[in-house]
Amino acid sequence: MSKILQLLKSYRKANTELFSRLEKFQNNPTPNEVHDLRTSLRRLEAIIDVLPKGVRKRKKVKAYLSACRKLFRSTTAVRDIDVVYQNVQGHSNSPKVLVAISTIQLERNQQVSNSLQLAESVRKMKSPKIRKSALSSKEISKRSDKIVQKLLAKLQEELPVVIGDFRRIRELHDMRKECKKLRYTLELFPSEDNARLTGLMKDWQSLLGAIRDIDITQQFAEEKGLLEDLEEVLMSLRISRDKMLGTFRSTAKLEEQIVPAKLGG
Repeated sequence: MSKILQLLKSYRKANTELFSRLEKFQNNPTPNEVHDLRTSLRRLEAIIDVLPKGVRKRKKVKAYLSACRKLFRSTTAVRDIDVVYQNVQGHSNSPKVLVAISTIQLERNQQVSNSLQLAESVRKMKSPKIRKSALSSKEISKRSDKIVQKLLAKLQEELPVVIGDFRRIRELHDMRKECKKLRYTLELFPSEDNARLTGLMKDWQSLLGAIRDIDITQQFAEEKGLLEDLEEVLMSLRISRDKMLGTFRSTAKLEEQIVPAKLGG
């Protein structure tokens, strides 16, 4: 299958999945539905980013992508609240913790209300049509290769920094986002050449995501003055974080495992 047909197939599939998850999210915005919706939005963004400039800069495509990004950003706070709730619920009978949990649940309701409005906006827009005649295999290859090399360069730059100091929370979070985008881009055109790199990015994304969840919970405890009340659960989470960072360090031999990847096609 040509890259044009692969990309069009991925675009149609991503939109079908997105609108299905939009409906589920609007009907019942559970933590799982929030997570699935965010995944669909990120996959769609990765696909649009690979489109030739003349296509992705079209007014309708830009407006559609902008609406999707606004929706994604609005669900970030919801996702963070869900992570904190999952990590702290049932771990303390402290009145302060119970009050904090009640507060974040109210905050979640407010954030969800905003996200639901934005979700409806995306549904009303519908996905822009992309014509086969508007695409070029050469342009798609050039664009996807550029994205892959740019993300690899960022990872190569950031990896020594975070390995040297795992307190670099922002850099760890940035790395996770880059791993995710790199994975989604590589998955558009799977090949034996990039299979190993794709698998590595999937593993790193999972590890760094779990670490991020712990960092969010730690930040929540600090902001709410709950470090003492949540001392036991935070200690357990820190131990888990150290173990996951150890696993990450052992697989993070960038010179050996990540090489400039060429998308097959």
